[in-house]
Amino acid sequence: MNYGAEQAGRAGWRRRGMGAVALWCKHIRHGPKEGEREALAAAVEGRHVEDRYNQTIRLEDGRTLGFAEYGDPAGRPAFYFHGSPSCRLDWSIFGDEAWARSHGVRFIAIDRPGMGLSDYQTDRTLVDWPDDVAELADTRGIETFAVWGFPLEQVATPVHIWHGEADRSTPVAMGRHLAERIPGCKARFFEGEGHLSLVRQYRDEILRALLE
Repeated sequence: MNYGAEQAGRAGWRRRGMGAVALWCKHIRHGPKEGEREALAAAVEGRHVEDRYNQTIRLEDGRTLGFAEYGDPAGRPAFYFHGSPSCRLDWSIFGDEAWARSHGVRFIAIDRPGMGLSDYQTDRTLVDWPDDVAELADTRGIETFAVWGFPLEQVATPVHIWHGEADRSTPVAMGRHLAERIPGCKARFFEGEGHLSLVRQYRDEILRALLE
């Protein structure tokens, strides 16, 4: 994946209006979903409802970081990092509000710099990302979570890998390499599954493992 600064086309991925206008993200059209219908109804009735899908914070360096929240606001937090090109809204490809709430999870999907509602970051590198995530976590009251940036052999926490054999975005050889290097890694490889189809087909299994 390309984790560099992706500025081009960001305006096309922004949500326009509240729930009345369909969303464009990764060129996939989404109609209003459960939370958006609530926001739309509130707008019509003159009530205020927090727009959980189009939130921003101001980072210490002055940049704006955009994010969306899905699921149970009091549930266990799980960060979702989209690929490229994409945005915070593509989480809805894999799940919806009812599914997230049924599992008691609070998904927080973040726009990478230069995408969606997030400002471009000059000279950005891959290792800058954890600082943005940590700052957002602090503002949302999330005290404990893990970020990467260490030798694979030193990983002491449980690691699961799900990788589609037909993945054209991330070579399956990379998944096998990680599985061999990380101690105790539990890896599953699925014949015929691609980069996105695997997550959609096995989302319940993946979520159960992440919440163990």
